[in-house]
This record gives sequence, structure tokens and C-alpha cells, in this order.
Amino acid sequence: DTDPVHEVLLKFLFYHSFDLYYRLIRSWIYQASISDPYGEFIVGSVDDSTCNCQDVAVCNISSTLPPYE
Repeated sequence: DTDPVHEVLLKFLFYHSFDLYYRLIRSWIYQASISDPYGEFIVGSVDDSTCNCQDVAVCNISSTLPPYE
């Protein structure tokens, strides 16, 4: 349990930080538009001719996960 002062502060921080994500996802779903003026949320595509594949690390996640049963 949190004390009332911290609860109010945490709710304030949560609502104000969540609002940006909520508006972005909502506009994407209902209006089929994405507004990301600062380029913080959306990762654009990379042209293969400009990608240096030697700089890409290989990630084999299947070797770190337990077997699925």
C-alpha cells in the first residue's frame, strides 16, 4: 500500500506519461494516421542498400528459452 501523497503523485505521472502513447495508438487504429513529430515512437524502414549487415548482431532467442511443452 502507498500513502495518499505518493499515490496521487504516481497516478499523475502515470496518466500524463501514458496519454502520449494512448493518443498515438488511438489515432493509428481509428483514423489510420500516425503523428510522430519528433520521431520518438515509430521506427522507419531501412533501405537494404544502406544497411551494413556486418554491424548487425545475431540474436538466437530460441537457445535461451526453455522448451515449449
